[in-house]
Amino acid sequence: MSGLFDRDSILGSRFVMILGAILGVVLLLAAIGILFWVEHRAILTAASLAEGSGKVVSIQPDKVDPANDGKLVHLTGEAVTSDTVADPQLGISAKALRLAREVEVYQWKETKTEKKSGKDKTVTYEYTQIWSNKKPPSSFAFHTPTGHTNPSDKPFVDEKFKAAEVKVGAFTLTPSQVDHIPPEEALPVTEDVLAKLPAERKAEAKITADGLLFVGANLGGNPDAPKVGDARIRYKIAKPQTVTVVAKQTGNTFAPYPSAAGSEIDLVKPGQHNAKTMFESAQSSNRLLNWVLRVVSLFLVALGLFLVLRPVASAASGALPEGIGFNLGVAVFAILAALPVVLVVIGARWTVQQPAIGSGLMIAGLLVLGGLILVARSGKLSLFGGGSKWTQEERDHLRRIALDPENPQPRLEFADVLEKKGNPLGEFIRVSHELDAIPEGDERREERDNRWSELLQTHGPTWFQPLRRLRLEPKIVGTFFPSLWMHNGIIDEVLIDLPGILPEKAAQLFEAVPGLRVLEFHNIRTEPGVGGWKDTHYDPDVKAIVRVPYLEQIGVIKMSSLGLKTEDLEAIASSPYLKNLTELDFSYNEVGPEGASAIAQSSTLKRLRVLELRSCGVGEEGAIALAGAPGLAQLTTLILGANAIGPRGASALAASVHLKNLQTLALDDDVIGEAGARAVAASPHFRELTFLDLSGNEIGPEGAQLLAGSANLAKLTTLKLNTNRIGGTGLRFLAASPHLGQLKVLELQSNEIDNEGAIALAASGVIRRLEELSLAYNNIGDDGFKALAAWPGLARVQKLNLRENKAGWSGVKALASSPHLVGLKELDLSKNDIGLAGAQALAGSPVLRTLKYLWLHEAGLTKDAEELLRERFGEVVQLS
Repeated sequence: MSGLFDRDSILGSRFVMILGAILGVVLLLAAIGILFWVEHRAILTAASLAEGSGKVVSIQPDKVDPANDGKLVHLTGEAVTSDTVADPQLGISAKALRLAREVEVYQWKETKTEKKSGKDKTVTYEYTQIWSNKKPPSSFAFHTPTGHTNPSDKPFVDEKFKAAEVKVGAFTLTPSQVDHIPPEEALPVTEDVLAKLPAERKAEAKITADGLLFVGANLGGNPDAPKVGDARIRYKIAKPQTVTVVAKQTGNTFAPYPSAAGSEIDLVKPGQHNAKTMFESAQSSNRLLNWVLRVVSLFLVALGLFLVLRPVASAASGALPEGIGFNLGVAVFAILAALPVVLVVIGARWTVQQPAIGSGLMIAGLLVLGGLILVARSGKLSLFGGGSKWTQEERDHLRRIALDPENPQPRLEFADVLEKKGNPLGEFIRVSHELDAIPEGDERREERDNRWSELLQTHGPTWFQPLRRLRLEPKIVGTFFPSLWMHNGIIDEVLIDLPGILPEKAAQLFEAVPGLRVLEFHNIRTEPGVGGWKDTHYDPDVKAIVRVPYLEQIGVIKMSSLGLKTEDLEAIASSPYLKNLTELDFSYNEVGPEGASAIAQSSTLKRLRVLELRSCGVGEEGAIALAGAPGLAQLTTLILGANAIGPRGASALAASVHLKNLQTLALDDDVIGEAGARAVAASPHFRELTFLDLSGNEIGPEGAQLLAGSANLAKLTTLKLNTNRIGGTGLRFLAASPHLGQLKVLELQSNEIDNEGAIALAASGVIRRLEELSLAYNNIGDDGFKALAAWPGLARVQKLNLRENKAGWSGVKALASSPHLVGLKELDLSKNDIGLAGAQALAGSPVLRTLKYLWLHEAGLTKDAEELLRERFGEVVQLS
């Protein structure tokens, strides 16, 4: 049943949900019709049996009395026959009332086993050969069809045969009455029976140890060593025996007795029974059958209500239908509602025969149904995954956490409060905190990580229900992904991509997420709809949003790529409610130097630590304005890429006494040139920098030399100088720098670096802590590959990008056997002509055991080479 409620089930589609609702209406109508018929039948059958018990006449079976013709009679006698009942296909026969053939086939069976370990799920398939009386499943239905081929069907169907004439004294039973005598006694297959088989079957047939008929799929079959397709057949017979009959006498035979109530009576039961027992047994069977049919009808009503209520509940509560909590809630409500619906239908039918009982059932059903609806509408019945409703104390606690996110103490105190109340979120916060303290690879981590995943999977949909009412939830490629908006165990981030949320529903939003700290905005939402995908466009009203007082607890705002203008950034800079903002991403909006000046002059944005204004048209004047802003003294990250600030803007930033706390600086694609690089390298205020991106600035080898010689940049762990024409000469300066010994990430893509540059890097005695190295789109060739392969500096490298470097199989072979690449996780060799020989070298590598990704796009690989790599690395290989 859980598969029905999976987040990624097809039921998660709104379109399919609507189709399901239509199907639900059909099921409801069908179930009500079936239920009405069941009650109609129950009433008629009960009345007929009551009528019959008062009219039945007991007679002796030894003679036919014409005076009883047309009457309901009861008799007991020995059912006998002079016929031999035979299986016409196999020639098995017996002197019996009935003969039953039951066929089993030896066949493949697939068993699927799922094991979960934390977030990972392992699925295994086991194949065994068994005897089964079911139709063999097609091998195409198996996960692994090869080697598990079943026959298309059973060689013989299960079948029952009966004697042509069965007599009880002077009376002859009808064929349908004979069918009521069950064949229960085993008929062993003997050698004598085997000898009577048709000639074409004798070669295939044998007798099993327990007296069954074995028919091999091929000649020479052995019942002690069966093969797939072999059959074994069990025979049962109904021997002559005492039976009791209650039916209408018609001459020397019988017919169903038509009662005045409208039902027919035709009862046959093995053994000797008086008339009263026969009618009591029939009434009991009637009641049992009626209850079975009522339960089936109840299930159909519940299923129909479930399908109908899903879209209704989704629209009413705002809850999306992907979560287990939502679907389980609707299912529970549907089951609860199905019972009174069934009572109303039953009562409606019984009012005809017994008005008091029928009316009582109808009234009881309507009262229960009405009560359920009232309780559900009041919100007291949280059947649809209603989610958390915070107390005022809890909301205050969450807001304090939002204002002090780096301090674990308020979170742990809050976890204590929740755990005392039995709220599982308390444990989740604590487990999240514990995981932060356990290093990767520690054996304690697996148990805690498994518990974290279990709590999130079980309770995540419920925690997010308040947001789902606002049609907001974290997703990755359409799949619910709760941890995306959770940090340290608390929901503190929301992405808004729909109109009508802010400022219109600010109160509901902050009620749903009292700990909200991070606000991200997108201007388009794509969702499945009728006839395909539907886009909803959203243009946030920034001026109205920043006037919401709730924003006082917001620490991060992300408004990248929204088509915003200068006045929007000015509104943010002047908002009195953003005094606690520490991060602002306004990249890819056209704000110009005026927008940068607004930030620089802001009297409220004094706590900013991260400012991203990539590709905002800031220009030289905007950079100068930012450099002169005392209010930005707390900045640790400044992203100003693609703003054409030029060397003058770069120099102003480098000279700013207000930016001495910067740790991350991105001035890529800013046309700063060699002069700008000189200013950066010479700045005494950039001594705290750990991340520097000057890509795309044409700094040349001279700029690389200036950076390499700067003692101010000694703390750099990441240096990105892509597309700067530094060449092999520039790389030699960097490799020999006494100040770059802390580098962990070095990107030098598209820099016209030749093999001499790679050889120089490999000779570096300083750069030995690299974890990521990119020399893509250069010209280091096989000699460069070989030099790098021998470089001890690759010992810590986990990501190595050597895309399009005019290398061949010999260079790849050197890398594949390098003793320094034992920890490599990602390797990009795309657009190098490595061919089959290079593929063989990679596939045979004794060191590339930890790879997670191996990119080989346009690498001159034949199909044989691709198969070889797939065989060694599996899905790690990326060919496109």
